[in-house]
Amino acid sequence: MRYEEIGDRIEVIAVFPVGGRLKPLKFKWKQRVYKIERVISSRKERTGQVDQQVYVVLGESGDVYEVGQFVDSNQWMLLRIGLDG
Repeated sequence: MRYEEIGDRIEVIAVFPVGGRLKPLKFKWKQRVYKIERVISSRKERTGQVDQQVYVVLGESGDVYEVGQFVDSNQWMLLRIGLDG
């Protein structure tokens, strides 16, 4: 799978279960809401002084997205979209 870089801000709805980890449920990008079926993986990244939690998620359409949460500001971005072929 190859990825297309996006880098757009998004709005995210997530849950943080007691004793669990944050789990994104859906996100809004370009006036459209994308439902997340499951989190495939997550990782922490640090760029300079900025910490980011990155989630690789599977959308209900079968598409794969990378969404990132900037820990200090709680801002979310759509980082990349997975493309088949």
